[in-house]
Amino acid sequence: MKKIIVLLICISSGAFLFGQTAEDFIINDWELEAGGDVGIPNNITDIESGAFSGNKSLVVVNIPYGVTRIGAGAFRGCEGLTIVNIEYGLIIIDEYAFASCKNLAAISIPDSVTYIGTGAFSGCVNLRAVSMSRKTQLAPDVFRGAPVSILYID
Repeated sequence: MKKIIVLLICISSGAFLFGQTAEDFIINDWELEAGGDVGIPNNITDIESGAFSGNKSLVVVNIPYGVTRIGAGAFRGCEGLTIVNIEYGLIIIDEYAFASCKNLAAISIPDSVTYIGTGAFSGCVNLRAVSMSRKTQLAPDVFRGAPVSILYID
């Protein structure tokens, strides 16, 4: 399995939108194969709206310290996404950021996150376990359509 390492300060809107299949997804001679994962470098601060939206090859995303915001719909419709690792330091998960990630089953949201936008995890039909802080402000319908149990970490 190969990793994509993106060397930017901000991953822009729609940056990976075109990669609907593993065969079509090539960036700087790196191919995201079925079972692929994305390692986002520490110098990235924002993952912009729609950056990975609809990418069906994405399975694992590691969001490091330094990323403070995940934009609206950034990973929306990434149906193959099963693992999202978020390090402390993230502050905002915007609306519909992970909506319709049908294979996402669990996520641990660090207590640095102060706000989760409308429908951020809506349509995640297999999302059963979420750990997060009680202090995190939730917009309406964050988990709509997800059979989730929340474990508060504080």
